[in-house]
Amino acid sequence: MGMPFSFSIDSDLLVLKRSASDGWEYFVPAGQKFSASHGLLGSVIREGDTVGLRIHSSGRQEWFVDNSQHNGYQTILSRKIKKKDPAFVKIMTSAVNSSGSNIDRLVYLGATNNLAKIRHEQIRPNGSTTRDEFTF
Repeated sequence: MGMPFSFSIDSDLLVLKRSASDGWEYFVPAGQKFSASHGLLGSVIREGDTVGLRIHSSGRQEWFVDNSQHNGYQTILSRKIKKKDPAFVKIMTSAVNSSGSNIDRLVYLGATNNLAKIRHEQIRPNGSTTRDEFTF
């Protein structure tokens, strides 16, 4: 219908959801932590819809909303990444696999007074996360 709506991604870990034959790879938040809504219509996604980042084999990157289930027909809306958008880093890892095992991630938080601060995150297949911070 051409009406603008907002979307959010509420996880800092995006995992590969699918690769399409047109060269796009679709990455979505772990645990389906996303939303898309319109001020008058409310939520514009249903079960099975996705919101995330897509990367083309040419290197082009875009945010996307696939609300095909909500609309009842194939609909993938996208927008270019803007300078004011949050920064992200694509991390290639063998920890993400189809076996359903946990993902362990170490995040360097910085150093103060010659002490390094590290956060250990464990992400379960259902999207739940535990975090512990350590100072060395």
